[in-house]
Amino acid sequence: MLNFPSYSSFTDIQKRLDALGLFHMDLDLKRMEAFIRQWNKKLPALHIVGTNGKGSTANYFDALARAHGLCSGLYTSPHFLSPRERTRIDGQMLSENTWLELANTLAELETEHALEFTYFEWLTALAALAFDQSKVDVAIMEAGLGGCYDAVKVFEPRLLLLTPVGLDHEQYLGSSLEEIARDKSQAITQSCVAISAEQKPEVMSIYIQRAKNIGAQLVFSKTDVNFESCAYQKQNATLALCAWEKWCELHELKYDSKQCFRILARTRFQGRFQLTPPQNGTKYLLDGAHNAHGLQALKEALAQSTLSPEVIIFTCMRDKNIKQMCELILSFELPIIVPELDIPERNIPANVLANTLGRQCYIAQDMDSALKIARSKGSLVLICGSLYLLASFYSFYPHLLEGA
Repeated sequence: MLNFPSYSSFTDIQKRLDALGLFHMDLDLKRMEAFIRQWNKKLPALHIVGTNGKGSTANYFDALARAHGLCSGLYTSPHFLSPRERTRIDGQMLSENTWLELANTLAELETEHALEFTYFEWLTALAALAFDQSKVDVAIMEAGLGGCYDAVKVFEPRLLLLTPVGLDHEQYLGSSLEEIARDKSQAITQSCVAISAEQKPEVMSIYIQRAKNIGAQLVFSKTDVNFESCAYQKQNATLALCAWEKWCELHELKYDSKQCFRILARTRFQGRFQLTPPQNGTKYLLDGAHNAHGLQALKEALAQSTLSPEVIIFTCMRDKNIKQMCELILSFELPIIVPELDIPERNIPANVLANTLGRQCYIAQDMDSALKIARSKGSLVLICGSLYLLASFYSFYPHLLEGA
């Protein structure tokens, strides 16, 4: 029998996660399926799958659920500074003591049933324990990668939300939109109602065919909702709104569209077109756009806003379409600062990325140096390209994550 550690402090949990490896993957559902069999519990789950917009859609639905008096569980990824950010109940992170209690409960299950989880699976299982313990009315669970082998798939959601599909994680999901869509389409099952955002025609046809083949219910979210918000988030907010309407129908709850619009209009979250108050005289526009699809959406949002950044801090991970992302970031026609990030498993060395970008590019030895250069270039700085880049920024200004 395998023996898994017990935990006496939150630091012990962090050490265990470090040992599991943030970027280690093993695309197989057998461990999570074994967990579900042994745990033998059901969650009122809502599953969110897609390339971009998953976290935003999850947060919008969470805001709607909480505003209507439901006890909500929210599971998203990745985190910026602490893994505690990934699991929230009624909008709040769990205390370190609660994490200890849950982690030790999970360790007992791991030992008894030899459940050798990956990093993401371990956090997913812990979130499930937390949501069950708090008896949440809805467990909003964002997929980590794809739809075929993603860990949250095992919770048999009542609702599945499908955000727009783009090219990302091609080495795992396939090199074309069609291949990626086929993987994500496996999240559609007979037991759930699937609601999709507007998709490209080749993606839409794959989703429709999957639903037809297995007899699943698939609907597409409305495109004519008059939602007064940043265009960048309209599609995500609309998908969450349509999902909430369906959730109300399934659970015989009252649906009030005007109240929903008010809730969505005031909902904000960190790292998504987030404009900070001045920090030592400089404002920052923070956006988690980490692939070409996200950068294009960011560019369009900026064009429709009154914001005019004067300089960009940018980097990206080496598993992305580097050429396409560099072409997009150059199209902003602003000076670019590329910092070195200490993520050797995935980051592109700053000098390599700077050579690809070419003109108007500065290399910074770290994020601190990048911020100093940016402050000398302008009073509004755009930071984008990687969620890990945003995490580095938040390490200097952690108060900007409060209330996240």
